[in-house]
Amino acid sequence: MASAVGHISGGHFNPAVTLGFLVTRRIEPLLAGVYWVSQFLGALLAAALLTWLLPGSSVDATKLGVPQIAQIGAGEGLVIEIILTFFLVWVIFATAADPRGSFRSIAGLAIGFTITLDIFIGGAYTGAAMNPARAFGPQLVHNAWANGWVWYLGPALGAVLAALAYEWLYLRPLEPEPVGPPETGIEEPPRAARQPNSRGVRRGNFSRCSCWRSRPATSSGSGSRELPSPASHWSSRCSSRGAGRSSRVAGCRCSSP
Repeated sequence: MASAVGHISGGHFNPAVTLGFLVTRRIEPLLAGVYWVSQFLGALLAAALLTWLLPGSSVDATKLGVPQIAQIGAGEGLVIEIILTFFLVWVIFATAADPRGSFRSIAGLAIGFTITLDIFIGGAYTGAAMNPARAFGPQLVHNAWANGWVWYLGPALGAVLAALAYEWLYLRPLEPEPVGPPETGIEEPPRAARQPNSRGVRRGNFSRCSCWRSRPATSSGSGSRELPSPASHWSSRCSSRGAGRSSRVAGCRCSSP
């Protein structure tokens, strides 16, 4: 389903996923509210439909899969849901939200594998809901709310932690924009060429440029010039006062064509 409608709505299906996109400002608050209403309403309608379609004995035996805490306490169950949802949302951001993701075109497959892995890990202890809507529908239809807060708080915390971590580590823009000499392959912003420097001289391109730094004075009291590495022969501090002339600025001698 994520692959089927991901290009239409993002294929969230999960209020925790929508919350992760909201805290990273990847979805508008109003649209997130619409998604949440749709997600919880869809879960409620699905639970009601299954209650009507399936035999009563099957429905009563499982309560449509209402998640339950087993063999552990509610606190441990909360931590498990946080971890499982963290894995899920991290994979969603890495494959679907990050434009550099290697598997963006098949993100649904990676997401599905992650959900399967989470169920194998935590299904026996918390039901591995990872989705507040998944818990809400059966809980409301069957009025089964034991430890219900675990499946709302846990996925919410896990989603927020994963979304913020991935956003901060891999998706936030670099500031300030890096600039450097042509040898590095990083070009200086065009506006720099139009703005005069501190000496009132406009920066430009030069055919030859040699730079140096002064060595410390030796014991005899004399110093000398030390040529830097080739990568530093270019300096944005070099400037020209006219074509065909050379100028010397702060340890650089540059000649324009």
